[in-house]
Amino acid sequence: MRAAQFTGCLPSLTIHSHSQNLGLGEARNTGIRLAKGQYIASVDSDDWVDAGFLEHLVAPVMQASGPPVDLVIAGFRRVNTEGKEFQVYQPTNKPYGSSEDDLRNDDNQIDIFNLTNPAFWNKLWRRDVFLKHDIWFPGNYYYQDLATTPRFLANSNRVIRINSVDYNYLVREGAISKTGSDKHVLDYLRVFRMLYLFLNENDLITRHFEGFRRTVNGSFRFHSENIYQNDWEAKDKEVYINLLLMAKFGMAECLKFLDEKSLQPQMQALKSDFHVLDSVVSELEKLGREKQQVEIALAHARRYPWKYLVGAIKSRLNR
Repeated sequence: MRAAQFTGCLPSLTIHSHSQNLGLGEARNTGIRLAKGQYIASVDSDDWVDAGFLEHLVAPVMQASGPPVDLVIAGFRRVNTEGKEFQVYQPTNKPYGSSEDDLRNDDNQIDIFNLTNPAFWNKLWRRDVFLKHDIWFPGNYYYQDLATTPRFLANSNRVIRINSVDYNYLVREGAISKTGSDKHVLDYLRVFRMLYLFLNENDLITRHFEGFRRTVNGSFRFHSENIYQNDWEAKDKEVYINLLLMAKFGMAECLKFLDEKSLQPQMQALKSDFHVLDSVVSELEKLGREKQQVEIALAHARRYPWKYLVGAIKSRLNR
């Protein structure tokens, strides 16, 4: 049913549409800018919610005393195209009111990368946090939730988790997480660059780099496993997974250049000879290890971002 069909029974309903498709991120940004209430909730076009969805999200805000609640996180269920549930996510199994689920962030205690799934739709967001801290969804990107939710959490003072499961997330065969393209790979890099720069510019890199590292690794692992399991031709899978691997380790190597205010160091690196393993090889030569031990250590270390590669190899060899 189109949104316009609700205007007769909901006179307060406002419909706004873009003259051209600007992507999901810009649609959300427009909604945030035009909203008049203090809080925002969202439902994706293919999904549906059970009765009580909004009531359960709003209840903690209405009942809380003290600082305003910036984010309420609820559960959701994954359903297939036949409406059958196959997975349930519940952020807490405790009844509302547990102190463990009323989280404060006055000293960056919250793990902004691992507290919750990054999705926009199973949450209630305080609009003022977006406006005050200039937090917006990137335009026509895949994974725009991943680029935005950690930044919102970093600027939140209070987050509450509830155990209600009222949101039904439809998983189709052609969903973003199940498909692959050049844009999927590039958008991963765009999102991770945005997050890394945000952490660095806000002096949060030390506190959250481990969570950032796990998110990068987990995202590449999740995407590569979905590609590996789909029905592509074997050669197409091989090429795509090769590109993912190159993107992952190339990104990890270039992080050290993102702090530069000038493009000159980056241009110099692009023009220089290709020495992918030079620093690793030099460290291994110092250790004087046998070839077989080195190969085992390298295999183990490939799980790590480049920044930790040498340390991972040394750790393995010193066992």
